[in-house]
Amino acid sequence: MRQFFNGFRYLGIVWFLMGLCFAAPTTKPFLMPISDVYHIAGQGTVVMGQIEHGRLTIGDSLEILGFGETQKTKATVILLGVKEVQDVKELDKVSVVLQGVEVSTVSRGQVLVASGSIKPSTQFKAIVHMLTSAEGSRKTPVASGYRPQVFYN
Repeated sequence: MRQFFNGFRYLGIVWFLMGLCFAAPTTKPFLMPISDVYHIAGQGTVVMGQIEHGRLTIGDSLEILGFGETQKTKATVILLGVKEVQDVKELDKVSVVLQGVEVSTVSRGQVLVASGSIKPSTQFKAIVHMLTSAEGSRKTPVASGYRPQVFYN
């Protein structure tokens, strides 16, 4: 009899952990880094990438951010692999056909986002803590004009 109840206890733990893994869907707006750009004759400009967060449906207003001016566009076709779909969610690898965008104005490294969800900036203030060489940082001193690449969320 005791083994029977222990089985229920373990089953309950498994159900609890599954609930943690499949928690409530994200409410963050759509964001997709562009990994490739190409042109399909008769369709238009196609951007490819993996959706970081949010959802995208056909007809959504989008913005292309990075490397200059922000461009406004709409998603006319969404391809998941070779299949046309109505909407996609985060972590899907998709191709999106954009309305009214030239191939030459879009490049890898830009970001496709929901319209008005992100305000691009070129400057920010930060407090930076430089590690010593004993802590695993640089062995040579930082000279004037040093321009490191910085990532932030």
